[in-house]
Amino acid sequence: LDWRTMLDSKGEGDICPDGRGPILICLDTSGSMEGKPADFAKAMTLECVRQARLEGRGCCLFAFSGEGQVEEFEVAAAGRQLPWEGLLDFLARSFEGGTDLQAPMGRCLELLRDASWQ
Repeated sequence: LDWRTMLDSKGEGDICPDGRGPILICLDTSGSMEGKPADFAKAMTLECVRQARLEGRGCCLFAFSGEGQVEEFEVAAAGRQLPWEGLLDFLARSFEGGTDLQAPMGRCLELLRDASWQ
């Protein structure tokens, strides 16, 4: 699954024509993000989660670093209890390796093709 090829393809229409689809976040936890860049990225991630819940949109997070280093965390839709402890534990972790965007982008594209995420 090559996300670059998939993004270049035209497909058969918009995945979410009304523009209100899920929020999928790829969070770089590589070594180069250590310190303030990671803190900023994680703060922005929390705000995106908050906004997704306000808008009743699905939200899934992907923390990634080098090849094979990717973890996924699905945030419950609005109306359901947000697992704050699990979310904060997820955001506290870091791989601190290299940077490979292939796996998280591929997983995002898989979710966008899944009818339950549209």
